[in-house]
Order: sequence, then structure tokens, then C-alpha cells
Amino acid sequence: MKPASIIFLVLSVLIVAGGIFLCREAEERALEADIELFNISRDADGNRVSVMEYDPAKMEKIAIDLKQGNVYVREGAECKVEIYNLFEGGYIKGVSSNMLQINDTLGIMDIIKEGAQGISFSGLRNILHDIKLEEGEKWINVYVPRGTALNAIQITVLEGDIVFDGIQDTNADVILTAENGNITVKNSNTNTRMQISCTKGNVQVGTSFANDMRIKNADGSITVTEGTSFISADLHSTKGDISITLSQNIGKYVADVSASMHISVDGTPLGTTTFTTAATTGMKLTVRAEDGKVEIND
Repeated sequence: MKPASIIFLVLSVLIVAGGIFLCREAEERALEADIELFNISRDADGNRVSVMEYDPAKMEKIAIDLKQGNVYVREGAECKVEIYNLFEGGYIKGVSSNMLQINDTLGIMDIIKEGAQGISFSGLRNILHDIKLEEGEKWINVYVPRGTALNAIQITVLEGDIVFDGIQDTNADVILTAENGNITVKNSNTNTRMQISCTKGNVQVGTSFANDMRIKNADGSITVTEGTSFISADLHSTKGDISITLSQNIGKYVADVSASMHISVDGTPLGTTTFTTAATTGMKLTVRAEDGKVEIND
């Protein structure tokens, strides 16, 4: 190694060590003075909370991408997002191009900013702070007032649950994806598309409406309960059972149903693994259980 390289390496180590020392010293002094260094508050249980408010008149899309934790989308009086126990320097959040975005699935290079003044990394103090903090349960609350004019609400969680509850009077595409966790939709409606994808977990939809409802589950059950309706629905489970309660008699649907095990209608097994209705117009229903049974009630 060249002498210049050795000198540069030593200086880099000294600068980093000095930065760590200064961050630790500032944190200890702030703690003694009861001053919060970070852009967070704490609830009664000691959880770190960061709050974002948004203007619904300027918002077209809400997009949440979370590595680990639960996401709750609820009706609220205020347009805001509450972020629990995620660290400021470890994720991207903000509003741009009429989209509210929160993403913690990115790497360190994604949160390094390059601008006219050079390259900067504003999250160092937060990550240094994060090193000694105990791991806390992470979750995000998204509040959407009734009738908020959004084009899309898109939630993706790699490990954790999604609960979509009480979102009414919207024309937004609802796109929910969970890699390892459950998805629950209740008391919600959209005049466009509701697309639900789950890799390992259960999906339950109740008392909800979507013009076009598409549910796909790789390993887990799909349950559509009473009070749910649609113009067109496609339910597909690779490994798991499907249970659906319809708003009208099955004969009024253009239905195409198949299962590797039995199909039952109103508790009566049909003795076949495929079932279609004679209707040629009306609501469309496609159900596929590749490794499981289908139960239909009306």
C-alpha cells in the first residue's frame, strides 16, 4: 500500500472515531438537559414516534415499503402518518411528485444524497444513535379522511401484517402486498381496483367493495366474509383453502370455480372439483384453489 493511501486511511479512521465520540458526547449532554436531539417524540410506552402531515389536495398516491413491522391504514379526521420505532437516518420519507412515500427497504447508498455541493449523508448521527438502542416493535399508522381524492394507496411489507380498515368513498387503486404476514381488509370500498398479494400468510376481506377485486395467495387461506361485494373478482390460492360469502345467490354470477379438493355451496359438497354457472351476464367470479378446497356461501 502506498504511503499516501495509508495516511488517508488513518485520517479516515480518526475522523469517523471523532464523529462517533462527538455524537455520543452530544447525546449524553442532551439527555442530561432533557433535550431531544432527534426529530421524534415518545409516547407513554416509550416508543419513538415521528409524525408526517400531508395535504390531501396535493396528494395523488400514498406508497409505503416496509422491511419489518405492521402497517395500519385507517380512516382519520386528519391527514397524517405516524411512524413508530423507525430511525430517521435509515429510511426515506417525504412528499414529491404528488406522492407521499416511506421506504426503509433501501440500502445505505440510497440515503446518500448527491447534489450541486457534493455528496452528503445526513443519517449518520441517527444510525450511530441506532446502534445502542434496543430493538423495538415497528409499525406505521396511515390516516386517510373519508373521501380523500387519491389515485392509489400502495402498501408493501416484507415481514409483518397489513390492516386496511374503514377507508370509504375513494377512487384509489388499493394495492396491498405482504411477503410474510397476514392481510386484513374491512369496512372499506373503492370504485376501482383492490389488488391483494400474499406470499405466506392469510388474507381476510370483510364488509368491503371493489369494482375489480383480485386476491392472490401463495401459501395460506383466503376468506371473504359477509357484506363484501364486487363487480368482478378473481381469487387464487396456490396452497390453501378459499372461503367466500357472496352478497347474492351464486346463480346470478358468471362463476368459474375449481379446487384440488372438494367444492361446497351452502355447506353441500358438489362431488366435483370444478363448477360453473349458466349465467352469461352479471358479476364475474373466478376462484382457483390449486391445493385446497373451496367453500361458497350466499
